Amino acid sequence: DVEKGMEINVISPKPLPEDRKIAQDLLIPLESASRLRKVIELIKNSRSCLVFTNTREFAEILASRIKRLERIPIEVHHSSLSREIRTKVEKDFKNEKIKAIICTSSLQLGIDIGSVDLVIQYQSPRQVSQLIQRVGRSGHWLEKISKGIIIAGDWDDAFESSVIARKALNQEIETSKFFKNSLDVLAHQIIGLLFEFRRPKPKEIFSIVSRCYPYRTLSYEEFLSVCKFLEAIGLIFFDDTLKLRRRSFEHYFSQLSTIPSTKQYKIINSLTNKVIGSLDEEFIGLHAEIGASFIVKGEVWKILEIDENKVWVEPSKDLEAAIPVWVGELLPVPFEVAQEVGRLREFIASNLSDKKSLRSRLLETYPIDKRTAEKMIKTIEKQSKGSIVPTDRLILIEEEKDMCIIHACFGSNVNETLGRVLSALLASKIGAKVNVKSDAYRIIFHSSFKKAERLKEILKSLKPEFLESYLDLVLPNSNLFEWKFLHVARRFGVIKEEAEYSRSRLRRLIEEFRGTPLFKETLNEIKTEKLEIEITKNVLKDIQNGKIEVKIKNGISFLGRIALERYFGDIVFPKKAEKEILSIFKQRLLDTKMLFVCLNCGRWAQTFAIKDLPKDLRCKVCGARLIAPLKTKNPEILNFVGKALRKNLTREE
Repeated sequence: DVEKGMEINVISPKPLPEDRKIAQDLLIPLESASRLRKVIELIKNSRSCLVFTNTREFAEILASRIKRLERIPIEVHHSSLSREIRTKVEKDFKNEKIKAIICTSSLQLGIDIGSVDLVIQYQSPRQVSQLIQRVGRSGHWLEKISKGIIIAGDWDDAFESSVIARKALNQEIETSKFFKNSLDVLAHQIIGLLFEFRRPKPKEIFSIVSRCYPYRTLSYEEFLSVCKFLEAIGLIFFDDTLKLRRRSFEHYFSQLSTIPSTKQYKIINSLTNKVIGSLDEEFIGLHAEIGASFIVKGEVWKILEIDENKVWVEPSKDLEAAIPVWVGELLPVPFEVAQEVGRLREFIASNLSDKKSLRSRLLETYPIDKRTAEKMIKTIEKQSKGSIVPTDRLILIEEEKDMCIIHACFGSNVNETLGRVLSALLASKIGAKVNVKSDAYRIIFHSSFKKAERLKEILKSLKPEFLESYLDLVLPNSNLFEWKFLHVARRFGVIKEEAEYSRSRLRRLIEEFRGTPLFKETLNEIKTEKLEIEITKNVLKDIQNGKIEVKIKNGISFLGRIALERYFGDIVFPKKAEKEILSIFKQRLLDTKMLFVCLNCGRWAQTFAIKDLPKDLRCKVCGARLIAPLKTKNPEILNFVGKALRKNLTREE
């Protein structure tokens, strides 16, 4: 029994004069530039380093920015890169040919590389268990100390990172959630057991299944309903005994994993004919077109051709590239973490009169640097001026025009649960659709009607015992239910893997299977993965007995503005950009180079920077004055211009 030593620090890098040039070159906010510069410094000063991000998307962003600023041997590692590339990255890292890997959770398990002496977590890891697992990749010997640094992001991120770091050092790990009575897995196991027992009676199979811990509460009636459903969809025979059908074999061996499958397009480098990685069908549908650029493997690629399941690309230097948005979501922030953030807010708000003493106490309690402490104090100071500080025991509802924000420190899944029920009940009261978005600390509602008083009334009157019934009515009408239903239906064998369904057809299918094990399992998965019903019931009870106070304030506060701006991401400017950012942006526009083409003769083209553009621009071949910047993304026009330049088409052609 040996305790592993661990050092974790949360830092908020201070912008330095050299960060302004980084911000200008990459067109990013100054704070983001300082964080990027600090990551580069830490990588340089380490022997081997793992840099974790929370999404594949941001791993690509971070790697591409580092590669543009420094010639450090780094690579990207995540699950959407090809196995060949991932294996090579791991091998080169072990041999110390690579200084650092920018990665996601794909490298937090199973990697044992003794040279790793530092783990960097870019922004909050969102869960204590994630941070411990990731930091544990460094100093991977018993006598070594595992060292980790969290680079705190925005105002919210500083609070969350501080709380998670403290909990990690004190081994306060959140309770694991697991699925109970998963009916699609049960269906698969019933078929699997029939390979061994051939024609068993239902009770023989049930006695085996119910001994398994996740199925300890499964009723015999539920078990029989799954058996009957398997018979109805043609997977087994069911009378007094259970028996395999011909389709059983194909279904069983095609559904060995519960991980949902989505169509992937291989990315192929046309110069080397090698597979680089893959893109989800969602990205192809939304963003991919001939001539468009995107980032993968930390480099920019331009799309040349798209066929049935391949995307042919070539290297590009287009910095303003599209970023692959892979299907995948941020981990939910637990209720316990969000609650401590609320308590931390209250502690700071109560001690603002003596900031020096307050800062010292924060530094003693949390493993943070001075700037992170100052950032948290400044956040509460700004929120206190003209508004109320929401805490673990105080909900703030604020409203301005068509936006309404409920500030609630209850974590991702509780707020998601509340958001779905509140939006449905609110929509029924005002007779109009209500758009809702939630995170760990707030629920944002958008509609043209006044909402604050109505929302407070619903929170005070919504009976906790009816919460799950409301969800059972609301969830089947959501986009989330459609997406999840498709995956569960494939696991049950109702829909073939390769089948593609329109939304209207999928809706009809959902109604057709309402009340079946397929429908019930879809609800079960959403409730387990995305919601937190029991804790939400307790929150409602505390609101209604006065343990949690609810206050309303007109206008959007400082924390509310942060909420509205943060959804634009770390590399996108907020709506109210600072003057220095606007100045950088203006200079960037003036320096932008554009290609001018003569569409009259097709024999002349020239590139100009915007600031150097002549007032009277004429074709040097035919003298035509009708020359304008080529701004279109229409593929037909782009193809025509390309052909004109390559083949020197005649004017008639």
